[in-house]
Amino acid sequence: MTTPEPPASPVPRRENSVAARWSGSRAAEYTSLLWTRQPEKNIAMNKIVILARGLGTRMRRDDAAAKLDGRQAAIADTGVKAMIPIGRPFLDYVLSAAADAGYRHACLVVGPEQDAIRKYYSEVPAERLDFTFANQEQPRGTADAVAAAEQFADGDPIAVINSDNYYPVDALRRLREQSGSAVALFERDAMLSG
Repeated sequence: MTTPEPPASPVPRRENSVAARWSGSRAAEYTSLLWTRQPEKNIAMNKIVILARGLGTRMRRDDAAAKLDGRQAAIADTGVKAMIPIGRPFLDYVLSAAADAGYRHACLVVGPEQDAIRKYYSEVPAERLDFTFANQEQPRGTADAVAAAEQFADGDPIAVINSDNYYPVDALRRLREQSGSAVALFERDAMLSG
């Protein structure tokens, strides 16, 4: 088995922020919020693809430790994680962070049965983000979901995030400002702390 090579030009080291680890004979540790490869061309990114197609099967399982109100439980039963209300649908917070980070065009990748997302975001006045939808017919994983947004991307650089994770504005902004391929990585302890 071949050990993957680390990226060509990691962003300078930041204390206590492990970004990636490779094991084997060429073990290396890279620290930073982002790592990038050298850009092929410098294009300002203003498009974001938000993957909202999942079936929510884990969310539908009974869990005595989960404290949901009636509205949250009803939406959890549909499996549409992004629409679970925390005051308002969770996806609103994700989209707001994307707009705060400078994205102007968002594509929500949804399934044909997820009319609740289409209806809600078709009725919300678009002030900071223009919305479009891409249909992923079957839940065949992340790569297939991204491929569903190919027409939206139209050859432009895009950021891709999940609808059921909150990404800090700074992380989304730094991704948008990269001129090459990039990934936002977070320390495990930072993700678990409240």
